[in-house]
Amino acid sequence: MNKKERKMNKKERKMKEARLLFLVFCFSACTAMEAKFAIFNKHGNYKHGNYYDEISVADKENIWSRKRTTFFKWNVVKEKFEGQFNRKPYGVVWHGLSAFDGGIFIGKPRVLSQESELLLQQANKRLLDFLVKVLISYEKEGEVSKQEVDDIVAKIKKEDLLPTKITKLPLAFNILDKELLKKIERLFEDKLKWAFEGVNLKYAESVWRFMDDEWRMVGEFVDAKINSIQAVSADEVWVMISPSGEKRRLIKKWDGKKWEQVGLPQAEPERNIVFSVAKDGTPFLLSRTGKQGMLKRWDGKSKAWKALHSVPWQVMANIAAVSKDEIWVLSSTIRGNSTDEDNTLYLSNGEKIMKKESFRGLYPTISAAPGIVLINTSFVDKDKWGLVLKWEE
Repeated sequence: MNKKERKMNKKERKMKEARLLFLVFCFSACTAMEAKFAIFNKHGNYKHGNYYDEISVADKENIWSRKRTTFFKWNVVKEKFEGQFNRKPYGVVWHGLSAFDGGIFIGKPRVLSQESELLLQQANKRLLDFLVKVLISYEKEGEVSKQEVDDIVAKIKKEDLLPTKITKLPLAFNILDKELLKKIERLFEDKLKWAFEGVNLKYAESVWRFMDDEWRMVGEFVDAKINSIQAVSADEVWVMISPSGEKRRLIKKWDGKKWEQVGLPQAEPERNIVFSVAKDGTPFLLSRTGKQGMLKRWDGKSKAWKALHSVPWQVMANIAAVSKDEIWVLSSTIRGNSTDEDNTLYLSNGEKIMKKESFRGLYPTISAAPGIVLINTSFVDKDKWGLVLKWEE
């Protein structure tokens, strides 16, 4: 090999090295620009699951979360809470938080239906009215004074007849002497069956709206469980419910005035179907068959659910629909945070599914709106952390 050839080879090697360095630089730059998770909010030493029970995103400016019976509205600029309020109806924990521009919808767990509450109050009043009439008859016979009768009646009126069945004689009667009190107690026990005869109690879950500092119940579902609540606006909310004792799902829509059922019942087994409605009002279902999920979209023209494509489904899955061509899917194992593959985030454009990232975390749930995707989870190292992760493109 002559000197000229050696010089050419050296030049070619330098060019190859330069091209290689350029490719490495491009790869590094692309890697640096890849989408990733950022910690949006963090709480340490929390030992009971996720720090927040639920998080819901209406848009970049309207993010809400729930921790048991307390609700928080976030200050997005400072990435912390702007304010909070507390509601404890009968001490129950609400669920199904879904935010819209201006407020939230939330589900109230299983309590007596409104009709059953009214029936109980009427039965309680019937029983107490009977006892008062007995007292008045005793007054005429001189066994009790008019003042004692008036005091008992006044105390009964002050008592709040909560929607629970009276099983013991009210304390108001304790001012009577022992002998007369025993008579009243016997009458009370004898009349219990009479007072509550025909009172068929039913339980229900209900949907409530919080807006302009006011609560309003917009729907009640008797003998059914609310699986999911999906808010689009103040006057449009969708729910997926399970009738008691059945493995099917019903999907209903509220238009601000009335409820209507959407499509035929979904018959997938318990826990094998999840539901989301995009901010443009397009509903999506993700149902599981074997080790795969099937993403479906509601077709308003044909009034049917249209299958789109299969979706990886490990043990649990969640979806968050933003639009017809942006549906986020979260597939999770139940191993906790033992490996980086415990949870995987996918994005569907309505035609195909694309893997975005895998991550560690316990009990993850997802909520999304245009331009923002949040995942509520927790992580364990030497401590346990409640985390809210933000997906950044």
